Amino acid sequence: MSSILDIQNKLLKKYIRYAANTDFGKRHGFGDIKSYHEYKEAVKLTTFYDYTVYREPMKRGIPDLTWPGSSHKFAISAGTTGKPKDIPITQDRERSDKLFLRRVALSYLRQNPNIFKLFGKQLSIPGTIEKDPDYP
Repeated sequence: MSSILDIQNKLLKKYIRYAANTDFGKRHGFGDIKSYHEYKEAVKLTTFYDYTVYREPMKRGIPDLTWPGSSHKFAISAGTTGKPKDIPITQDRERSDKLFLRRVALSYLRQNPNIFKLFGKQLSIPGTIEKDPDYP
């Protein structure tokens, strides 16, 4: 059985290979990175605002900047600062989120098979996905 660390390293390598041909991947030498330590050296810690250079072109539809493909949707999050932040939503991210939500729902149903207890109650998922008229 693999350890959690082995699984995390395997996923990191998979994602590095997947993003190697993006602008970010090329700038940081993803094609040559073979380990977490090499990744840590190549990609220094940054803030949300360091990625503005990528987000604005993404809004104009330019593909393959930080992740393969393009982002036509952006989630708006205030995070902990209270200032709105636009987070790119790729097709990969949407697919992953849908799979995760299905798993959560199925897990809930397995633990609570009487679905009728849900009637008359609300489920709220905060956040929005909005289209910005300045970025068609």
